[in-house]
Amino acid sequence: MKTLVSGLALALACSSVFAQDTQAPTPSGQSFEQMQQEMISHIARHIARMQQAQQCARAATNVQQLQACRPQHGGAGQR
Repeated sequence: MKTLVSGLALALACSSVFAQDTQAPTPSGQSFEQMQQEMISHIARHIARMQQAQQCARAATNVQQLQACRPQHGGAGQR
């Protein structure tokens, strides 16, 4: 649940970045397109981790297996 909430927070943060003017200079000196691509890549990695955790939870047949699916810092837990 905590990961879902953080995912939603990330999505909201992303939407505010996308709503900004594309011609404005960025603090990191990157172009908008570079920042956008990095954000898209980050979101894709996060979605992949969440899908792995979801598949693990669906395959679990007991509490221990289900708990092993809980995402840890650095990625989804593996059984």
